[in-house]
Amino acid sequence: MIRNSAVGILINSNNEFLLQKKTADYHLCPGQWCLFGGEIKSNESPLDAIKRELEEELGLELSNMSYFFKNSWKMGKREYREDVFVVFFDKNIMDIKLSEGAGFALFNKNELSSLNLFNKSKIALEKYILESD
Repeated sequence: MIRNSAVGILINSNNEFLLQKKTADYHLCPGQWCLFGGEIKSNESPLDAIKRELEEELGLELSNMSYFFKNSWKMGKREYREDVFVVFFDKNIMDIKLSEGAGFALFNKNELSSLNLFNKSKIALEKYILESD
């Protein structure tokens, strides 16, 4: 079975990354920090999916985004395909209305190494940092 998802590397004008903390009972990366996003529905493009997911999860309409790369991996019998977008946001974090997860926070690139970060999110963030420096 293949799970297709879209996630966003959310970055603000201070070069800080907005990450989501998953709940302790989340099936894929319990209690870890990760990128925002989710499953692509059968009638959606990856771009439509990331826009919908960010609006659902954060209560924000974001449009300044670009496709970055596709990340694929296997875990057990399930295959994952993840379309990664870079999403620039200039919203006040006080406007965020989190509807999923245990929390969210902004981190600069130097703080990322100290986080309990989902390894696929870590790969995407490291790739972005490497290619944007």
